[in-house]
Amino acid sequence: MSKSIGELTSEDLTASPVWEWVGEPDSGFVRPTSLTSLSEYREGPVHIAATRYISTGGKTFFGYCSPADASGLDYVQPVALTANGPLPLWKSGGLSPQDVATLSSALSSDSSTLFPVRLECLVPVDGALYVDTIDAA
Repeated sequence: MSKSIGELTSEDLTASPVWEWVGEPDSGFVRPTSLTSLSEYREGPVHIAATRYISTGGKTFFGYCSPADASGLDYVQPVALTANGPLPLWKSGGLSPQDVATLSSALSSDSSTLFPVRLECLVPVDGALYVDTIDAA
């Protein structure tokens, strides 16, 4: 069963914490896998994994990232799942003030207490959990 990435929910990621892209990563479709861990050295499709985010103000929210290549946030591509759909928590060049306002509104959070955000991937990669900090700029 494949699903549009825009329709992925926290319930989907709870039921199956690792999803793989169907076709090319820009296809827009993912499907659940039975994987419970990932490896940087595994050949095959690109995966996304269940991820917990914690704002500076202590608010916790859920989403996904691609932790198998943790050489930088440009590879990890952190995304928050919101009532407005998936929203990126990082962009090359930083998030604009409008991006931060949109995220804050969608997460019912005050923009002054949103960033920096702590990223905690819930799926181990090569035996370790990927953790990082995301700044808005």
